[in-house]
Amino acid sequence: MNSAVKFVCVFFVLLLPLAGFAQKLKKKKISTTLTESYNVPEDDKKTKQGPYVVMNEKDVVLVQGQYKDGMKDGIWTYFNENGQVVQKYDFSHARLLYDARDSVSIVRTGFELMQKAAKGDTIQVPYKIGGSNYGFYLLYDRKDLPEEVTRQVQGMVMTYAFTISETGKLEDWTINYTGPYYNKTIKQSLKNLPDDAYEFSAAKLNGQPVRSKLYYAISLDVNVHVVRRFNDVVTY
Repeated sequence: MNSAVKFVCVFFVLLLPLAGFAQKLKKKKISTTLTESYNVPEDDKKTKQGPYVVMNEKDVVLVQGQYKDGMKDGIWTYFNENGQVVQKYDFSHARLLYDARDSVSIVRTGFELMQKAAKGDTIQVPYKIGGSNYGFYLLYDRKDLPEEVTRQVQGMVMTYAFTISETGKLEDWTINYTGPYYNKTIKQSLKNLPDDAYEFSAAKLNGQPVRSKLYYAISLDVNVHVVRRFNDVVTY
């Protein structure tokens, strides 16, 4: 084998390990207002790898994180629509690092334990990883509103109710619409939700995980097709 051929063969062999590192940027709608951007290897179109971002329809970054071999890795940061950090979560160690009240959120939150608590008990509330506002927009689609709701003259309260297991698993969820002349609860499917929509942290009672319900309450002004802030529910 002459030297030129040997050089080409060695060069080709050295390139083989690098081929697996070639990545392709992908963008995909995950809800009506949110778009995710991430990388996948050229030879594997499904496994997310490297930097990950979610932006809303105004191109505001709401989520920044990192994937490693298709799994969330390290510390993820979640922002509100003003670019302020509302939550930091360490996926490598499954722990919340920072959580702040989102001052511009349209969502008011509440909860209840599925196990009775006594006076003096220590309660850790359930929460949505990523924050409630991000959790709401992962699921909201105005086209899904019942026709009766869109015909209401007055605004209406829409409440999402999530049943969360002791392990933080989403077991069930419903949407309740309440107005002056209307009250209806509709069970929702657990199938085909955006991946982030399933991520919750369980409530704890005296340090022990317990089942709970987590509520999002939103005031709908269907006449002008906007969602307004709702401040009339008990929150935490």
